[in-house]
Amino acid sequence: MAITRWGIIGPGSIAHNFADGLKGAPSGRLVAIASRDAARRATFGDAYGIDAAQRHDSYAALVADPAVDAVYVSTPHPWHAELALLALRSGKAVVVEKPAGLNAAEVVAVTEAAAQEGRFFMEAYMYRCHPQVARLLALLRGGAIGQVQHIRATFGFSAGRDPASRLYDHALAGGGILDVGGYPVSMVRLIAGVATGQGFDNPATVKGSGIIGPTGVDEVAYGLLGFASGLTAEIACAIARNMENAVVLQGSGGMITLPNPWVPGRNAGPSDSTIIIETPAGRRVEELRHPEHLFTFEAELASRNIAEGKTEADAPAMGHADSIGNAEVLDRWRAELGYVTVSETPATNRVLPGVMQPGLPQIPRVLVDGVTVSGKPMAMSKLVIGCDNRNDIGAGALVWDAWMEAGGNAFDTGFVYGGGLHEAVLGQQIPKSRVSEPAIGSWPENNTGDGKPTHVYPLRGADV
Repeated sequence: MAITRWGIIGPGSIAHNFADGLKGAPSGRLVAIASRDAARRATFGDAYGIDAAQRHDSYAALVADPAVDAVYVSTPHPWHAELALLALRSGKAVVVEKPAGLNAAEVVAVTEAAAQEGRFFMEAYMYRCHPQVARLLALLRGGAIGQVQHIRATFGFSAGRDPASRLYDHALAGGGILDVGGYPVSMVRLIAGVATGQGFDNPATVKGSGIIGPTGVDEVAYGLLGFASGLTAEIACAIARNMENAVVLQGSGGMITLPNPWVPGRNAGPSDSTIIIETPAGRRVEELRHPEHLFTFEAELASRNIAEGKTEADAPAMGHADSIGNAEVLDRWRAELGYVTVSETPATNRVLPGVMQPGLPQIPRVLVDGVTVSGKPMAMSKLVIGCDNRNDIGAGALVWDAWMEAGGNAFDTGFVYGGGLHEAVLGQQIPKSRVSEPAIGSWPENNTGDGKPTHVYPLRGADV
């Protein structure tokens, strides 16, 4: 049997859960840890018998370790996408804790990198790997309650407000939606896919309300989702309010309740679960008995899929398109509450390394009459990129930084799309870009037909 050898980045509590789960996974073995904190690195290494040579003091050293096949990322949220990219570009398979990125744009970047590198990538919603979810889908596809019409899914707890806690720290992308909101959203989307015969479905409408606390993160959030199939759903999450923490499905022929959908067995196991089915014929309870640690299902699925050479996880675990769709709903839900993350704020947005595939040729450039820097001719990239459909710097910076890294320095800023919003976002990005070269704005819609723009002007550094 092929064994997938794992390294863990970030030895926090969830990393302990994954490491414990690996102990029961026939296809996986933990061999390495990376942490910049020597004491935490030693404690974790001792707990799991990791050789001293594979207790790395940098993330770069772990992803360069030839004894590591796959990397599990469990750092605070803002570094999930960055470290997933680091590992993927180093040729490693990756499982990253949710959320895979602070927004959908980051998740797109990570999944595209995985596809480019031909490496496995999975967002770690461990509940999707538990047999309870497969059984639920089998019941629905078998018509146990007819057509699903409405879903209620909640995940909330009350943690005392502590500005130093990652849950309440805006700089660490705290708040309920990014911490646990992805659970009800992903479950609802999964169930909605049954109606369409797909692995998942994305809502046509997202409405939300909630409470943004004094630290700037959502403490309580409620949402309403509407699907093209007619299915509706109520979702809720919280870090400052205890909730039902259940999933209830109402169908044309009955009701199904999952009293413990997210963490059956919690940390140590057994991970037993219960499914309650109520129809006009009566009420029955299915008890699913599983002695395994909850995280063993996730660890074994990922280890086996990697050993088999797959690049995406077997359903109902999260695939690439599923993770992107989930992130898009979380973005829309946050927008309803007015929660803006550090990646979407110009002052705190930072470069996401690894978006560009290494080794690609640079975009060629050409001299254009009248475009100079300090009176000297300046070459303009032969390709011009538009700036539409980038509503905030969190989405725009990823594309534009990569564009300039590839040699591009020309942008179409024709003020056609978004009423000038997208050009304003580009204007926020250019001054903070890591690429120091001057940038040129152009209006190719005024083109004379000879392939040269008739109107160019400086965005940064250039004379015209």
